Amino acid sequence: MVLITEYLIIGEGDILSGMFINFCECELNTEKAIIHKTEFIDKDWFKSLRDTNPNFTFYREGNSVYFWNPISDDAVKNIGAEYIPVDISLFTHPKIFSRMLEDKIITIFRGVSKYNIFRNKYSNTWEIVGNENLFEDVGLEVFRAVNFNTYYSSNGEKTILGFCLSTKLKNHFKWGKQDFINNGIACADLAGKDNIIFANKAAIKRYIEARGLEKQYNTKISTENELEKEFQVIKKTMKWVSNKLVNTQLYKDVIVEQCELKYLPFDENMMQYSIIPRPKRYYLNDIEGVGGRYDEQLKKFHPYSSAIFRGKRINIFVLTPRIYEGTVSDLLKKLKNNLSDVFQLNQLNFELGLIEGVNLSDYEKAMYDRKFNNIDLALIVVSETHWSLPVEKSPYYFCKAKYIGQGIPTQVVQIEKIKSSNLEYIVRNLSLSIYAKLGGTPWGIEKTEHLKKEFIIGIGSTVNEQKKTVMGIANIFDFTGKYFVGECVPLSGFDDYADKLEELLYEQLKELIGEYSDEVRLIFHIFKSPSNRYELKALSNVINRLNGKEIKYAFVHVGYGHNFRLFNNDGKENVNKGFYINISENEALISFVDKSSVPLRITVDKRSNFIDVYHLAKQIYWFSHLSCRSYMPAKKSVSILYPSLMARMTEKLKKIDGWDYDALKTVGEKLWFI
Repeated sequence: MVLITEYLIIGEGDILSGMFINFCECELNTEKAIIHKTEFIDKDWFKSLRDTNPNFTFYREGNSVYFWNPISDDAVKNIGAEYIPVDISLFTHPKIFSRMLEDKIITIFRGVSKYNIFRNKYSNTWEIVGNENLFEDVGLEVFRAVNFNTYYSSNGEKTILGFCLSTKLKNHFKWGKQDFINNGIACADLAGKDNIIFANKAAIKRYIEARGLEKQYNTKISTENELEKEFQVIKKTMKWVSNKLVNTQLYKDVIVEQCELKYLPFDENMMQYSIIPRPKRYYLNDIEGVGGRYDEQLKKFHPYSSAIFRGKRINIFVLTPRIYEGTVSDLLKKLKNNLSDVFQLNQLNFELGLIEGVNLSDYEKAMYDRKFNNIDLALIVVSETHWSLPVEKSPYYFCKAKYIGQGIPTQVVQIEKIKSSNLEYIVRNLSLSIYAKLGGTPWGIEKTEHLKKEFIIGIGSTVNEQKKTVMGIANIFDFTGKYFVGECVPLSGFDDYADKLEELLYEQLKELIGEYSDEVRLIFHIFKSPSNRYELKALSNVINRLNGKEIKYAFVHVGYGHNFRLFNNDGKENVNKGFYINISENEALISFVDKSSVPLRITVDKRSNFIDVYHLAKQIYWFSHLSCRSYMPAKKSVSILYPSLMARMTEKLKKIDGWDYDALKTVGEKLWFI
């Protein structure tokens, strides 16, 4: 692949570099143009118009259709409607200029042979796959691809235009199903079509293990995915595109004069950045945690909700195959010590329920042999083979569904992890999850702005086997100036989403407003862009039902599905956690994860009446510190992570015979799904 390999050169000396964002600014000779506009009629008309005029670009915006011919002055054919010339500028119509630039860059890529170029169905990016195989093997190929999109940034006074480019690896099997069979590789359960096997994680793992290629493949992938290598590919490819773009015409007299790849900071107050500090954690009696690791702080200052467990006897029933009895007993001793020393659960009893076999029927018998009374939590020991079983045959999901039906949360642990060398780490995180599932709150985090009462709704999602989106809702509330996770509620699909959201908001806000007479602030963290049909409709109805109570609100779209990348010192160093960059007046990026170039993107919907991007970004970053899946902050805000986990788990439990959806009400205040 020419621009990915020939232009890939290693290093330009040991000169230190600062922060780099994979955005190349394109300066135009003019930011004004005259194109044409007509009214949209219907989809068939629009399709026919595009088919009849292949040299034109047609861009729909609401009920208006803008169109232009980037290569000639030919008149549009068979439009069947009146159209008028319209003056546009980069400031007033940035999306149209962005489309002009996109068309030109795709033309450049298509001018180089042997590229596989297509538009990603679920994002606004193009994927360009090279033809050079990076992995020498008879059955598996690895190619490098780049993803590209245009982007415009505005600070309210100035708009700049440019493009983003990222890179990734694409796997492809040269072998088909018959080749797998002929070479003794099981493939009946692998996803595919006809004789093709899709090169997903499960299939690749099966293939490289069966052929003894794990070390060779993993070493190659690890090398190709190093941050420094990723940076080099991106920067060299962007330079190649930039050189091709300069002095080209986007439309009539609109010419690209210059393309700039710049390290931060940008000029004219564009894309400003800073570091968001970590939040303070608070423990029992509102004592601030200082010094040491987070687990050490918890042991020293005690969990925030220690008082509710004082003098309370906790009974944990442990279901484990008899063949693991000794190993599990050792684990329970360590767990008991940790839960006592760190979480102050001093009256803790483990009851061992031994299973005679390892099949679902064996788990079922052992579970029903012990009555459900006097159990606060069930700990279920499974193996890796159980984890890969279909939900209907899984001992874990069966037991979880049945115990939740009795109001009993569960915790699973794999025997392979109990036998691993990092057992102390596993015990710490296992204890934390158990404490949360028992209804405990290990810590709260600070809330810096105390003047307004805030109510945060997180809406996350998953996709079920029918490829339909299902959702969950979590609320995060502030209490005595600190944030805590509140109730989490699963939802179905979009059919009754608006109505359920309205009722949840109304019930929560009615009580909240009754306690607080001043202005209330309502913040939505959403996995998608908000819609007039759902979120905005629900909120509008709630405000009306609350008799016009003054409510400030923000809709914040949160996700990793974007094309931006961040690098520190050309990929030689990690980007600091909490690194924040305001990429546009209503958008920002935040670095959550070490050893990754992919930041979290947040977009504040312009229909919001509370639009402080930094405040909202800091809130989202801080909420990652509320996760009880680990002492370390999560890769996402719990306002999105928890609802997604809950929706995914609920969809799985629905497959268990006799599952009662209403049973979740009995564990609604406990983090049963983490």
